[in-house]
Amino acid sequence: MENFVSYLTGLAKEFGCPLRRSCVALLEFNMAPVILKKDQYLLQTGQLSTKFYFVKSGSLKYFSCRNGKNSPEEIIPKGNVTVARNSLYNNDHCDNLVALEDSEIEYMFSSSFDSMSAVFPEFRLVLWYLLLRTAVDVRQLFRYRDFK
Repeated sequence: MENFVSYLTGLAKEFGCPLRRSCVALLEFNMAPVILKKDQYLLQTGQLSTKFYFVKSGSLKYFSCRNGKNSPEEIIPKGNVTVARNSLYNNDHCDNLVALEDSEIEYMFSSSFDSMSAVFPEFRLVLWYLLLRTAVDVRQLFRYRDFK
């Protein structure tokens, strides 16, 4: 079963910049697991999250809620990464992530990603890819504090 670390190291290899062992060890140290039951919320409106989430097993549903109206839903299946977009990019508290089935999630704080990309230049490309993949709108990328 793929985990977040193997996903990230695979991305780095794909980009032609394999991660050093010390970088991989730091990734493993910074990962945290969460087990969710079906219909359990990982994040609800009113909470702020600056984490990158990897769906190790199961699946999540993402939507935001503003003024009592839900945005279109997005399904995040096993093996994919997501973020609380409004929290991470806009400092807004309207994101929701809920398990569609029993799920295992791994997460890492965006500040850990930032620190690692400063120490390990080869990791910066992985961070940029994750930011590009998770942003709904390119303008959001420029709101992210470390996107240069």
